[in-house]
Amino acid sequence: MLTDKKKKFILINLIVVGALALVAAALLTAILVCRNSLPHENAAKRFSAGKRFAQITLFIPESEEYTIDKVMYFRYKLEKKLTENSIEETGGKRNYFDAYSLIADSAVSTEKKSSSAKVIYIGGDYSKFHVEFESLPDITNDVNHDRVLISRSAAWKMYGGSSLYDFPIKVDGFDCLISGTFEDYSGKEYEEYYAENPPIVADLQRVPYMPITCYEIVLVNPVNGFANKCVSESLDLQEGTYVMVENSSRFSFVNLYKNIPKLLSYDENVPAGVVLPPEELAARKTEKTLTFLTLLFTIFIAYPALWAVIYIIKGIRFVKKLIDKLIIGKIKDKLSYS
Repeated sequence: MLTDKKKKFILINLIVVGALALVAAALLTAILVCRNSLPHENAAKRFSAGKRFAQITLFIPESEEYTIDKVMYFRYKLEKKLTENSIEETGGKRNYFDAYSLIADSAVSTEKKSSSAKVIYIGGDYSKFHVEFESLPDITNDVNHDRVLISRSAAWKMYGGSSLYDFPIKVDGFDCLISGTFEDYSGKEYEEYYAENPPIVADLQRVPYMPITCYEIVLVNPVNGFANKCVSESLDLQEGTYVMVENSSRFSFVNLYKNIPKLLSYDENVPAGVVLPPEELAARKTEKTLTFLTLLFTIFIAYPALWAVIYIIKGIRFVKKLIDKLIIGKIKDKLSYS
């Protein structure tokens, strides 16, 4: 028979457990929503269909002179490694796709206006990583390499409008044609990075001699670490000169728990010459936010989880006693009469 004191304790305990569990559930929801808030970090998830893929990004200093030619050689070595591991394309499903880019401070002008801009030179399947370009023309397929996409702010700055298909614009003195406009990036990291220099996207094939500073790849990953190893071993870059990020796993609970000890530390240093683009700065900020939310979730779920374990153990014991009484006991009784 339960005493009033014990009944009161059970009631208060249930209220506390319920309240903590609700907070933990809200935190878990926030974590799941936040994990999917950056489309750029989920390219592997969008591409995957029956196969496991990993998304990896490299940030390379200009001093390494990692040009398009080196990307082609990297692809050759990577495909050779995949063949050695008996990984072949089946059913038209590609084993990888990649993109590469660099950002340059440039001068842009029209007949009436001139300004400065950040020009993002791109190559490969850029729109597969940056979904904001999926519905826009693929300027990398143009044989003249003179097509550009301009941000809405650049369009208004240079022409006072946004419907500018085939309008001329000069980029560093080179005659180009506008193929479309895209929405300006939003967020503190983008605003600080672009400031008064709106982004314009151009074909990297026009300046193939310029060093690539960002290389992105989504690669088949049958076992954890396979894609990472293949990329590392196919690179012609000295270890420690570049930054490599596995985007597809950076927001996993395992990695978030590993990051908890780093919460109070400063941001990690990057090798000399490596400039992190705003996408990566936003991802690192989100990573810290998710790590903090994971820590809070762990704190709030600990007490309800403890009581859940206690009641599960009690439930198992109760069921065992019931089975002993209703089944085992009757069997014993029958055996004793026989």
